Amino acid sequence: MNTEWNKLAKKWSGKIYQKRNDRVKERMAFIKRNVHLFKDKTVLDVGCNAGLFALPTLTVCKKYIGIEKEDKYFKQLKITHKQVNDSKMEIRNCRFDDLYAPKKDHPEFGGVILSRVLYYLSDADVAYLKNEILSKASAVLVVCGSKAKGWRRNKNDFWKLNAVIKLLEGYKTKVRWSGDKKLFMVVGEK
Repeated sequence: MNTEWNKLAKKWSGKIYQKRNDRVKERMAFIKRNVHLFKDKTVLDVGCNAGLFALPTLTVCKKYIGIEKEDKYFKQLKITHKQVNDSKMEIRNCRFDDLYAPKKDHPEFGGVILSRVLYYLSDADVAYLKNEILSKASAVLVVCGSKAKGWRRNKNDFWKLNAVIKLLEGYKTKVRWSGDKKLFMVVGEK
């Protein structure tokens, strides 16, 4: 399975993420190092973009649900879904709080992936995410890139990191900065 994944990832990421290749490699390495946390669990990837993290996650999870509200990224996600062709992968074009109705009827996600989506959420969205989804998850992986001009780490990135740590209250967390200091990665485990 690993060689199949490597072939697909090489073909796929080369097309979509050529400009950001180093950051993509670093993110993928982070996910691959921690994907064991999702073994036999249902995983929710919030704001999954083109589904990059689906590839390693599908090797161990029971079910992968990728949600993306932006149409341009959802089109890319549909291509990924077609290429991966795995019955464990489900994709939705919606916001995370529209995933299931009524709102109190969320299934238990054993794992949650958040990548850059936290930049675009309101305080109410973050509270909903924490109380309705993360409260039930046993593992969370967060990858946040710097939005600072020139891609340098600055005080805002530390504020974001503190916000992520607060979001993951109740989890044992490990934080790691990328080699180029352009993104931070957090593992939360109960």
